[in-house]
Amino acid sequence: MPIKRYESKDYSLSQIKVVTGIGATTLYRYLEKKESSSETPDRTAIQACGVQIFDRQSSGRIIYRLASTFGIGIILSAVVLFCWQGLFYVLAGAVSGFITPELLTEISIVGGILILSSGLSILGIRHFKTMNLIPALLIPVVFITLKTMLGM
Repeated sequence: MPIKRYESKDYSLSQIKVVTGIGATTLYRYLEKKESSSETPDRTAIQACGVQIFDRQSSGRIIYRLASTFGIGIILSAVVLFCWQGLFYVLAGAVSGFITPELLTEISIVGGILILSSGLSILGIRHFKTMNLIPALLIPVVFITLKTMLGM
């Protein structure tokens, strides 16, 4: 929306800043990236606003930055991180043939509830023992498997 206002020439930079809360520097940075980038506008807008989108490559860069600050222990943890993420990658590939959209939806619902319980515990609103609830992720798997076996 701020870009449309800027490009329409109907609003000054100070008016755009008051209405949207985005400063001139951020606006110009986005315009510069928009012109020189082949990425989608949404991703470019997120990056222009200073939000980092993390992926496996960026976690490696973060480890090197932390190692320069906190020492060699951080760089050694990169091995553990690589193995841990690699394990999830291999497991996801192994079970991808068995995961149906219905099962994925049900697991996502249970996962969302677990994240909610963690958030409520962190905020101190209500104390949940979230780690004790992790086995609940197996309930949709058992349910969908039984449903498929019984032909329902």
